[in-house]
Amino acid sequence: MSLVIDAHTHFPPDPAYPERLLKEYDRLGIDKVCVSGLGAQFNMATNDDVERAFKSHPDRIIGFGYFRLGRDNLRLIDRFVERGFKGVKFTCPMHNYDDYRYDPIYARIEEVGLPALFHSCIIWRNPNDKEFNVSSDRVRPVLLDRVARTFPKMQMILAHLGMPWHSEAAEMPRFHPNLVVDLTGSMGGWRAHTPPEKFKEWFWWPRALETIVFGTDVFLEEVETVYKRDRELCRLLGLDKAVEDKIFGGTMARILKLVGF
Repeated sequence: MSLVIDAHTHFPPDPAYPERLLKEYDRLGIDKVCVSGLGAQFNMATNDDVERAFKSHPDRIIGFGYFRLGRDNLRLIDRFVERGFKGVKFTCPMHNYDDYRYDPIYARIEEVGLPALFHSCIIWRNPNDKEFNVSSDRVRPVLLDRVARTFPKMQMILAHLGMPWHSEAAEMPRFHPNLVVDLTGSMGGWRAHTPPEKFKEWFWWPRALETIVFGTDVFLEEVETVYKRDRELCRLLGLDKAVEDKIFGGTMARILKLVGF
């Protein structure tokens, strides 16, 4: 079996969770996982929690630092590098993703060579949405178009195939070679109501399906179901092993610059 990387998940604020998750990954044959903390706003682990996890399991856990656009200081990007994070995670920006005020942040990410994972679908509703000034309209996939053009060496991962702007999201990697997408979504959400034919419709151009990376973005109780669901989707789409291997780990290994892959 080729290398398998879960490109997108989060931890709850439970110190025992990483060990339990890795045991489940051992059972399923998932080799590595990219984790980001979302902090108290989402009742999730913090950047500090994620750092402890990847330093405890450096061969398995890859840390993405959570950066709050419009709130955090540019210097935090350098702190991520110093601390050993291998990517950056964005969600709930205070302004549109392509707001020029964020260009210095993107420029620094491009300069230090970190990939960036962008939440790009309707944001889950939370009691503190007013406090954090949350708006889903600021994360639409097309708002990353200028960003991808302006910073062509910044590797971008567009999460959740832009739900509900699926077609818009699927077109983005056709024009931007520095952008890939993941299909993450809860078992009761958009993925449960999307037949394989829709993916053929959205990813219609040559090698389009090779712009997808596997991710779960669910808690460990659902990881097996999500993993099997995505393997089955590859089968239903008639993908050959080489393409499937890229989706499940090869492309992320390239993005993360993993030695030997």
